[in-house]
Amino acid sequence: MMTLDSVISTLGEKFIDITGVATTLYNSHGLCEQGVVADSILYGPAGHAKTQIARGFLHMMYEGPIFDKIAMGTGTTIYDILGFSVPDEIMKGRKVFQYDYGFMAANAALFDEFLDAPASVLEQLKAVIMDAEHCVNCVVCIKSSGKFILACTNH
Repeated sequence: MMTLDSVISTLGEKFIDITGVATTLYNSHGLCEQGVVADSILYGPAGHAKTQIARGFLHMMYEGPIFDKIAMGTGTTIYDILGFSVPDEIMKGRKVFQYDYGFMAANAALFDEFLDAPASVLEQLKAVIMDAEHCVNCVVCIKSSGKFILACTNH
């Protein structure tokens, strides 16, 4: 596992004044590794490299797959994030997600333009992250334990 100093040094090669952000991400990641929900949102004006910092950090910390959803917007659906659905009749009209790609198949996730996604998508994503038993809109969910999530959004 990378040390905080190595994270700061590596990110510092591309970004100026990175110590505070790198420390926050590193500490959040460490809590997540201990089973604590400690995901992070990088929030600020457009053009300040939030997504590039987050992507660089995730690629340093994870060797396995990282889900990178660029530009969540009004057209984003829960299918884009979780995976694809199979025919409704399989679960008596309920949608079933197969997790061979998308957020659930990755070790970590980066959601860009996070708050631009439709409220219904954010509600369903919250249900998966926080409490799989209370998923909304009849979606069969598997709780996403142990995934580290970074979200970037503009104000």
